[in-house]
Amino acid sequence: SNTNYTRLEEFVQDSWKVSDRLNISAGLRFTQVWGSVKGIDGSVYSNQRVAPRFGFTFDLLGDNTTIFKAHFGQFTEAMLASYHDRLNPADAYSDFSGLYWDVVNEEWVTYFTISHEDLYTLDPDVKHPYMNQYVVGIERELFKDASISATFIYRDWKNIVGRTSENAVYDPMDVYVEELGETFTVYNHMNPNDTTYVLTNLTSEHAYFGLEPYRNYTGLQFQFNKRFSNNWQLVASYVFSRTLGTIDNGFADDLGWGGNTESPNFWINSDGNCTNDPTHMLKIQGSVILPLDIQFNAHFRAITGRAWTTRYRTPWFYPGGRVTFFTEDRGSNHYPMTQLLDVRLEKFFTFAQKYRLGFMFDVFNVFNSNTITSWGTRLGYDWLPGEWPSTDGHELYNFVDARQARIGIRLTF
Repeated sequence: SNTNYTRLEEFVQDSWKVSDRLNISAGLRFTQVWGSVKGIDGSVYSNQRVAPRFGFTFDLLGDNTTIFKAHFGQFTEAMLASYHDRLNPADAYSDFSGLYWDVVNEEWVTYFTISHEDLYTLDPDVKHPYMNQYVVGIERELFKDASISATFIYRDWKNIVGRTSENAVYDPMDVYVEELGETFTVYNHMNPNDTTYVLTNLTSEHAYFGLEPYRNYTGLQFQFNKRFSNNWQLVASYVFSRTLGTIDNGFADDLGWGGNTESPNFWINSDGNCTNDPTHMLKIQGSVILPLDIQFNAHFRAITGRAWTTRYRTPWFYPGGRVTFFTEDRGSNHYPMTQLLDVRLEKFFTFAQKYRLGFMFDVFNVFNSNTITSWGTRLGYDWLPGEWPSTDGHELYNFVDARQARIGIRLTF
């Protein structure tokens, strides 16, 4: 492998019963990470973090029926080779060309070539990303084996890694979007052949238009929990939440691969709802033992679709290539709410005292919902103006799977 990493985790944690009504838990987690690339001696990426965690529960009435609880914790992001793999010359990040297909002359045209031994460098003071989480809740017993709870959750991401540049030159230019009847100012990259990049923790000095690189989550959860007794159980929860930021919350966005953050085009209308932003989330899961010891399980969920933003892609510019930018605030729209019900019937037979043979019948998406989960959100050009069809942003990409049935056998011993 050309790129490797090592992660060492150590933790200490304990809990104390301070009184009959108060319990405290506290801990520390130490994380040490190293990253290396082929052909370079030593570690090109090295970080240490100490993450504190503290929580408590308090019996409000002293009768174990109403519990107030709170917790604060820092959670260190995973260590992946993506944080430093672009420093590896063998991965060809420092030697590549940009081409487009000329449909008139039917040939590939090179519009830039980059050949640079040190195209990417890593900030020696880069810090490993982590998240602060605050949780406050109250839980109340309704009757035997059943309770309700309300919980507030806040998460704030820190030390987000991104790509920056000190020598990139951008020239503003106006772009008229005919489909919207609006003119936008975008920025043409004038010196792509000479630009070098630094991977570092994004701060306000790396953003444009007075923005701050950030992402946070705020949620309020209500839950009913009936533990299994008297042949049935039920868990129902509803969460109202918002995930906001100028940095999106896809997997790549915490690894420095979340877009060209060194470019002012990245920051155009970048503040708003992140892609994974299920505003409303209702889940109901239950099971009951029917006659003949047949177990019936059901799982229903209704979840707001992902957020999406109308984008526009320009034709190719010289020398910087085409530009794709948001024409409205990030996450201004959401896909429709998905409503799905899955059910299962299961019957077990016991033999030889220690073996259990189960027969299962599952139906997924019982109501055969056909909710659309993704469609085209980009306007503009695929290639050159007048030489290739422009996109209209209405192409259907994906929808939920149709109703399915499955028969299964399970042996446990």
